[in-house]
Amino acid sequence: MFDKKELNTIKKEIIEKYWLNGFPLIPLVGKKAFIRGWTQLKPNSSLPIPTFPENYGVVLQNNHLVIDADPRNYKEDDDPFSRIIEDYKIDLKKTLCVKTGGGGFHLYLKKPPKIKVAAKHKSYIGLEFKTKGCQVVGPYSIHPDTKQEYEVLYGSPNNLQDAPPALVEVLKKRNTSKELPSLDTYQDDEYTQNLFIDFLQFAPLAVQGANGDSTTINVAMHGHDYGLPPEITLELMEKHWNIECSPPWEYDALAKKVNNAYKYAKSPLGYRNPKAVFKEKTTKPINALELLKTNFPPLRWIIGDILPEGLCTFAAPPKAGKSCMCLNIAVAVSTGSEALGSFPTEQGKVIYYALEDSPRRIKDRLLKIESLDEGLTNLFVQYEHPVLNEAGISHLEETIKSNPDCRLIIFDTYSKVTPDSKGNKNAYDNDYNILGPIQKLAMKYRLAIIIVTHHRKEGSDDILHKVMGSTAMTGAADTIWTLKKKRINNHGSLYVTGREVEEEDYPLAFSPSQGFWSATEKGASLEISKERQTIIALLAGIEGTISPKQVAEKLGLPYDNIKVIMPKMAERGQIFKESRGKYRGIQPSDIFDN
Repeated sequence: MFDKKELNTIKKEIIEKYWLNGFPLIPLVGKKAFIRGWTQLKPNSSLPIPTFPENYGVVLQNNHLVIDADPRNYKEDDDPFSRIIEDYKIDLKKTLCVKTGGGGFHLYLKKPPKIKVAAKHKSYIGLEFKTKGCQVVGPYSIHPDTKQEYEVLYGSPNNLQDAPPALVEVLKKRNTSKELPSLDTYQDDEYTQNLFIDFLQFAPLAVQGANGDSTTINVAMHGHDYGLPPEITLELMEKHWNIECSPPWEYDALAKKVNNAYKYAKSPLGYRNPKAVFKEKTTKPINALELLKTNFPPLRWIIGDILPEGLCTFAAPPKAGKSCMCLNIAVAVSTGSEALGSFPTEQGKVIYYALEDSPRRIKDRLLKIESLDEGLTNLFVQYEHPVLNEAGISHLEETIKSNPDCRLIIFDTYSKVTPDSKGNKNAYDNDYNILGPIQKLAMKYRLAIIIVTHHRKEGSDDILHKVMGSTAMTGAADTIWTLKKKRINNHGSLYVTGREVEEEDYPLAFSPSQGFWSATEKGASLEISKERQTIIALLAGIEGTISPKQVAEKLGLPYDNIKVIMPKMAERGQIFKESRGKYRGIQPSDIFDN
């Protein structure tokens, strides 16, 4: 540490070096710039060298690259700053390196001016890469929180090292953006209006003196982005949004904001509307004959009958035993044993994110389960995961790629990895932006990913409405499980439905002493599904026998489902199997004979 007089002298010298070597400087309050237009400042060493009694910022230009390392943002047991120095053989002593007041670093490098770089990189979480349009706190300023000074460790602003070309190549911004879908004409139907109304329920409100103009225009732009005519956007904003603003806009003033939003909108008309996405996807139809000739690999069943590859949403009431069930299933898949005591599994690695539990609790639960064997070497339990934003989903994909024999990943629970919702998105958008990419990962790598959530508090006759969250929780999922269990009762049921599974309600029993859920009757359901009732009714009205293919054609149901369901129905005595591939309805003689 320096005394005040020495510090002022050193600070003055470093400011002079910055100024004479092409760095504009600005005053700061703490770490924040408060003068307008600072991002556009250009070097002008002919002006007098400024003085800054308090903190100052160094404004970066196109030829600057500063690696900003903040240990508070590092992943556990990781030091990305040391790794990047080692990976690219950067000599700290040959360039300017500043230790920040927060315990991190500012490493100054030079780069080609025309190359734009990304601010972050998934391989170095916790580092920011700053260039034109950014500023960093200058040396010998004081950190507003720690009260520690920023100190030069090595080098000087007049002698910066060139950034390694390999690093610049890795950080280079690439044009990965795809052309957004669009609508050809305005849409004023009820469906499109409801999309906008749902958004308005969560949209930020205009507040006088707090950028109310820009907030209003941004909200109105969503009407454009859903494809609504401006007059409908105005009508819906007036009815569902304006009344909550402080103060509400006069009608004419609001109309002007809406017109400006449409006038200056940069995004394509209706690009947020699913109709636009459907339109884009159907512009290049697939020839049905070619599709029939395409050979697809058979569907992978992680747990027979109840869990195929893809995304599964698993909902249950609080304290109903869902975490015990998750561990039961994880053990079964990792060991290749029957899940819930009844369902066959494809053995493979399992990664269980027990985000609400401790290692002690997981150990206690494992000790209760009988007949554990060496297969548990396939089960990996973790207690943290980054939130599932873009970086978190990239981290998940890297984990999957590093474990090619992984068959199942469980997130218990979803709320622990949900990013903070953004003010300009409704709950459906927020959930779908998380679950949509995860579903694609599950299908891409052919494994199952279970997202655990809770039931809603309010009752509902529709079991899917019991799933907490927006409709994206069920809409994005390939399979949906809901656990039904009353308090002070060790019996319940697992309701299963989805795109590839047959709708069933499996009765279960829970053993507290073993911490184990089991199906009380293998393959039995509490109720006959509507699909089965339809098949039973059809066969009852037919004389003779019929094949699954004929049933599928008569009922307009997928043949792949029917050919699986009918043998199971015959096993359970719901229909009669006359001969290979031929079935008929149950007759009184079948009951007496059997």
